[in-house]
Amino acid sequence: MLVPDVLVIPSEIEGVQRVPTAPELVVEVLSPSTRDYDLGTKWRVYREAGVGSYWVVDPLEPSVRVWTWGEGNESEATVTGDEALEIDWPFAVTVVPSALTHRRR
Repeated sequence: MLVPDVLVIPSEIEGVQRVPTAPELVVEVLSPSTRDYDLGTKWRVYREAGVGSYWVVDPLEPSVRVWTWGEGNESEATVTGDEALEIDWPFAVTVVPSALTHRRR
C-alpha cells in the first residue's frame, strides 16, 4: 500500500476509509531517503493504477515534475525555481517551485 503526501479524489466520494477509485492527483515531496522510490516504483504503480496526474515536488532544487495520464494522452512537464507552471487538470492552479519552499524568518 502506497501512502502519498497529498491525494485528490473525486468530490462525490466522501465518508469512506478506502477510496474505491484511482485518485485524480497524487503529490509526493521528495526527500533523500525516498527520492528513488518516489521517482521509480511509485511512478510506475500510480501510472498503472490509473491515477490521473502525479506531481513530484523537490524542495531542495526547487522543482516540480508533473505527469498526466489518461485516455491515451500522456504529458510530462518540469519547472524549476521561479518558473511558473499552469495546470488545468484536475483543477486550475499555477505552481511556482521557489514559492513552495519553507523560508525561515
